[in-house]
Amino acid sequence: MRTLGHYALHTYALAGDLTGVRRALGAGADVNELMEDSRTALVCAIGGEDWHSVDPSSSSFLTSERLQIIELLVSHPDATMFTLNAAQAHLKGATALGLAAWLNMLKVVQILLDASDGAVAVDGRDGHNATPLMYAARDGSLEVCKFLLERGARPDLRDSNHRSCIQFSVGDQPQILWMTEMSLRRQRYQQLQAAMRATTRPHNDHLVASASAFVERNSGPLEPPALAQFVPKCMRRLTDALICAIISSDIPTVMSLLFPDADGLSYSPLLVNQPDHEGWSPIHHCVSSAPSLDILDALYLAGADVSLFTPNEQFSPLHLLALSQELPEDPEILYNFTLHLIRDLRVPLAVTDRLEETPIHVAAEHGTSMTLLSIYLECDPTGSIREMRNARGLTALEVARPEFRSVFGVDMEGRRAASSLSCRTVRPLRSMASSSSVMTVSSSFPLPVTSDDDMFALSTQMLSNLSQLTRPMPKRATRDVDQQRALLGETSRLSRLIIPRLRSRCTDTVRELHELRALFDKVDQSFYAVSRAVAAAMRERGIERRKRNRESEDSQATAVEEDLAQLAMSVKSKSPSPTKGVEGPAKQSKSAKFRAWLRKKVMADRPSTPTTPSRTSSPFPRAASDEGRSSSCSGREPMSCALEACSAVLDAVGRDMHRIVDALAVAQKYIDQASHSTSRAERVVGRCLRRRSELLNQGFSDTDASSIYTPNNLRSWSSQNSLASSKSVLSMQTMSSASSIAETLIEGDDDDDVRVLRRLLFRKVEVGLEGATEELQRVGEWLCIIRDSVRAVKHRTCV
Repeated sequence: MRTLGHYALHTYALAGDLTGVRRALGAGADVNELMEDSRTALVCAIGGEDWHSVDPSSSSFLTSERLQIIELLVSHPDATMFTLNAAQAHLKGATALGLAAWLNMLKVVQILLDASDGAVAVDGRDGHNATPLMYAARDGSLEVCKFLLERGARPDLRDSNHRSCIQFSVGDQPQILWMTEMSLRRQRYQQLQAAMRATTRPHNDHLVASASAFVERNSGPLEPPALAQFVPKCMRRLTDALICAIISSDIPTVMSLLFPDADGLSYSPLLVNQPDHEGWSPIHHCVSSAPSLDILDALYLAGADVSLFTPNEQFSPLHLLALSQELPEDPEILYNFTLHLIRDLRVPLAVTDRLEETPIHVAAEHGTSMTLLSIYLECDPTGSIREMRNARGLTALEVARPEFRSVFGVDMEGRRAASSLSCRTVRPLRSMASSSSVMTVSSSFPLPVTSDDDMFALSTQMLSNLSQLTRPMPKRATRDVDQQRALLGETSRLSRLIIPRLRSRCTDTVRELHELRALFDKVDQSFYAVSRAVAAAMRERGIERRKRNRESEDSQATAVEEDLAQLAMSVKSKSPSPTKGVEGPAKQSKSAKFRAWLRKKVMADRPSTPTTPSRTSSPFPRAASDEGRSSSCSGREPMSCALEACSAVLDAVGRDMHRIVDALAVAQKYIDQASHSTSRAERVVGRCLRRRSELLNQGFSDTDASSIYTPNNLRSWSSQNSLASSKSVLSMQTMSSASSIAETLIEGDDDDDVRVLRRLLFRKVEVGLEGATEELQRVGEWLCIIRDSVRAVKHRTCV
């Protein structure tokens, strides 16, 4: 591979050169390797040289060769879920599937999900927690949205700003909105049917029967009505009728509109998230009117986005509930309704409106119910949401009405100053005096060195000082000795700053490693539980797991079957053998070659196993042959299709869990190297300082002697003592020569120590810490991807 160039695989992928990609992979190219800008070869093949200017409709770009390259890379046996799903900084945080959805590349989206055999997450999140479905819905990519929804994409997931794909399709994308609502109806009915989450009250038999009948009548392919059927006038009339029924608490009318019978389906379809002329959707009127759990549950089962925002004020349903003038007088009704929204239906409490105010802000400043405010605070057990500040820089407590301050559990009157001129009357919780005193006290102490640039400068200065100390002094004088001793003291002070800081960085890295191992254990336990449940469900339905085609050529996984419990527990108990997939990113830097050598050495030290666990066999029942089986689920039960698809996802998760074990071992080796090198650097510095101190003391003694035995004094002494023999002079010369030789030897040793110390500080310690940090960051993102995949399996299969 190195004969072809370090980034040959990426270069060929960018150019769409299928022959070059095959030649690079055949020469040993790592499919998981990242370029300097963190791009993978797969992303290079999808986006080309400049993804901003890509025309997906152009046949000159999206050639058959480029599509084959994408399929070859995504189906490669060593491709990890991290490589296939990680957010790409070069793409503004988008994932590979997100980029394909963003560019409206339907064929690429199909290849990514079909050829990856479950390794590409259909709901893989980007750097902003956005999913590919959100990209497609925002841009109106109807076919891409349809394909993603058919593959199990969740329309109710929210990005970092708590917006879902429904928020992006409301208003001008009626077909996409219809598909997302229909998909939500099916998913939520499955959850209700499996009794996995308490989203509706079990005793409402009429609601359950209506939802069941509607889903069964619409259980065919997810095909939206023609655009001509979405007549704006008819849609407004249906939306207004639904809103009027909600405001008047006319439950029968609400049910008939949300779950029409077969005759009602011939009319223009009703969109439950469609806003009225003021921009309010039915869910907004539901929380603003007299609270009704029956109406709320009906809207939820009909596909309503319970966190939908109003277009102007950016109010969420919880904001509107806080502003409602029709809250029930019975606190129990209000309590049950609010908790049902937040805890059962997962309406986020940390959302902010246009003024960056949370529902707690609104309830405290503009609300009319102390009970509702107390419920909001009860749903914020950590207190993090109540401490959020709005656009004015105020917390909910600081904007609260005087009669509501006691709900926060704080005696505000005791915090107010008696004088009307005090600044505490304006901002009672912020004391400028106390801040000033803290600043004064803090400034009297030296700040710890935390910047890597500062550490590099200090290390360079210490090495420079040691180099000067190892040079012979031009002349023996007390002034030179004092300067050298001052330099020696400064060097000692620098070492007392640098070494503890390096140890602190090693300690912090070890702590991160322990936290990731704890997260690994949690993900592994969840993976174990979900795998057992899915396997049991498949056996109960008589479903045989499809034979996977992603096994590596040297893998013996096809010949070995492990029990499910044994497989899940083996992730933690045994050390898998190394594979190319665990080598991770190899960014180019001044120490990249050394880190690559260290990684190979670390992996070479790992014990080998008889099989290749990167392709560990799955516990699911395997079919004897799967050739000729169609991947389409048409005519089959949706849950059976979901179970079969999710078994592939769990297979990919199992493979990657073994690889994460290897990645954590690599990080541990990096940390051990950095810690060992830091201890050795401390010993080398101490030896250098001791030797130079001894040399300076010896030099000071020689200076005293030279003041007595100067050349003039020697001549005078010789003339006065004619009995001085040549043997005495020779002896003195011999002692002087021996002293010079000893000094030269010490100087040579110090030069070697400085070179060793430079290599320790700038190569081994820094490379070890940098390598461990990169590895741990990669593992952290990797575990999040796997955790989301396991959660998606649990949600889709309702196990």
